[in-house]
Amino acid sequence: MDQLDFQILELLSDNSRISVTEISKQIGRSHSATRLRLAKIVDSGVIQKFTIILDEEIYEQVSSQTPSNEDSGDLVDEMEEEEKRNGSPPPENLQNSNNNGVNEEDRISDTRPVIGSTSR
Repeated sequence: MDQLDFQILELLSDNSRISVTEISKQIGRSHSATRLRLAKIVDSGVIQKFTIILDEEIYEQVSSQTPSNEDSGDLVDEMEEEEKRNGSPPPENLQNSNNNGVNEEDRISDTRPVIGSTSR
């Protein structure tokens, strides 16, 4: 690891959501060179994971307003009853509430963290 790698780590420590484009601007290197450096840092294991820090007070306020999973089960029941009455199935993206509207074969199984932006 060299000084540029440490600069990248410092920027990510301040803001783990910073884009590769922004990192490249701040360290004065090209987007592709920065992306490659960041990939090497991640592959080396220096970065274990990208995470968040919750404000517990705000989180508690928001979570108390969020509907539970039980509510989504009620919605599925209502849609099934509607289907019986009308004879038409619910939209595909609402048929299975366990997968958030995404077919299992369409899910990405890559567990590596998403780094920065893919657009320039």
